[in-house]
Amino acid sequence: MLFKNVFGVILAGTLVIGARLASATSVPSSEREALVNLYLSNNGPNWKFNDNWLTTDPCWMHADLYNWYGVYCNSDGTHVVYLGLPSNFLNGTLPASLFDDLPYLTNLYLNGNALTGTIPSALWSLSLGDVSLASNSLLGSIPNRITNMTSLVYFNMESNSLTGTIPAAIDNLSNLKNGFYVQNNFLSGLVPSGICSIAKFNLDNNKFSCPLPSCCELLDPKYTSCGSCR
Repeated sequence: MLFKNVFGVILAGTLVIGARLASATSVPSSEREALVNLYLSNNGPNWKFNDNWLTTDPCWMHADLYNWYGVYCNSDGTHVVYLGLPSNFLNGTLPASLFDDLPYLTNLYLNGNALTGTIPSALWSLSLGDVSLASNSLLGSIPNRITNMTSLVYFNMESNSLTGTIPAAIDNLSNLKNGFYVQNNFLSGLVPSGICSIAKFNLDNNKFSCPLPSCCELLDPKYTSCGSCR
């Protein structure tokens, strides 16, 4: 009788979990595969934190099933909207699928890792609010397309190896309230005067040409720095 009772409890529990698995909303397979590609190409097994990665669905939070560390979805669990793996021992290049196949991504924090290579162009087509890829070894430039990313609130690419210029229409980013940080790169050319419309920014330690915009002299150095020119 005891065996039957125990078996009944186990069977009931299995059925409940199975029902949750069957009824749980999941993200599209393309979004899951984009995350899997990031994991496999960037030292995933040796990350500082990789809880639940490659198990079940990236965003399930039912009973004992939890989301993959650093991954969050929209309220109904159908799309990945947040990826945060700062200082987590990522080591490799950013796969293009990370941005091609995560079209609903709004927050990206991969700062403080060992990412190399060029930033995939698809990043600049997303409707991102916060972007931080600071303190890596990424290559590339800041394309003019960034000026169409009008939902940007925070942009941090400091301490990489970016080249090229700051787009002239940077002042299109009217929602960029929490900062535009590109210090410690290899950016060049003239600093556009529109930079002064941004409340917080830092351009230190680049290779800009003189003269700097006259507005730079009027800004609060606690929040802004146009850096130097040559």
